[in-house]
Amino acid sequence: GRYWYHSHSRFQEQVGLYGPIVVERRGGERHAADREHTLLLSDWSDHDPDHIYATLKRQSDYYNYGKRTVPDFLADVREKGFSATVAERRMWAAMRMDPTDLADVSGYAYTYLLNGNTPAANWTGLFKPGERVPLRLINGSSMSFFDVRIPGLKLTVVATDGQDVEPVTVDELRIGTAEVYDVIVIPGDAAYTVFAQSMDRSGFARGTLAPSAGMTAAVPALDARAILSMNDMGMSHEGMDHSKMDPSAMQPLHHAPAESGPIVDMRADMLMIGLDEPGIGLRNNGRRVLTYADLSTIGEPST
Repeated sequence: GRYWYHSHSRFQEQVGLYGPIVVERRGGERHAADREHTLLLSDWSDHDPDHIYATLKRQSDYYNYGKRTVPDFLADVREKGFSATVAERRMWAAMRMDPTDLADVSGYAYTYLLNGNTPAANWTGLFKPGERVPLRLINGSSMSFFDVRIPGLKLTVVATDGQDVEPVTVDELRIGTAEVYDVIVIPGDAAYTVFAQSMDRSGFARGTLAPSAGMTAAVPALDARAILSMNDMGMSHEGMDHSKMDPSAMQPLHHAPAESGPIVDMRADMLMIGLDEPGIGLRNNGRRVLTYADLSTIGEPST
């Protein structure tokens, strides 16, 4: 299987102490391949990591340059009405949260790397047209989630975190911090862009798969920035018919002691299983997006 290593001492990982680990299967790989490439995504900053950490302790949203502004408020008023817009913002204020809070540190401070290369450096992996090429995707970032796709190619996911899964073919997948995915692509006689945009859409990592060095392909534009909803926060009450409720028969919701105290910022009222959810920013985007519900260990029943 494919794994990775990284330091847990202070900010050594943030400054580059990480790398891939490949454990070869005795008797050969389950899926035939002509060649393979490891794609290690990471986030890098020219700022001292100690300074970034100290800044976040003083102001947790310092690096969020995607906050809603007055024009956003006016646009919401036109779409939803004044009362609904004010009520929605009041709910977020009461929770002391921001619907644009998708990343603690954004592309304002980070440059997103692919195998240690900036987007401008354009890391390139070579292949021969028609080859089966496994790509070992590793998210070695400190705190960034990436949405990965290769326009023009389908991604057949065959393993995750070192464990083989039943193959599933998608257009795009979200890879969280420390996650590992093995995907197989079969490229034609052309160059393809490996595009990994950050979840908050503040930047991207980029590389190229090509038959020969020096070839490039078009780089997609960043998708539109998404906004969190109450449903994303587990606070949605939509679809409830209050006319049929009997308050006298309602049971109080008991929270465990571990859900209280200074380390708990918020408790979800409406718990949901989101394994079949592609995630914020990926819903209904016109592409087939991997979900955790798609993943099933080989030989095990799907859940």
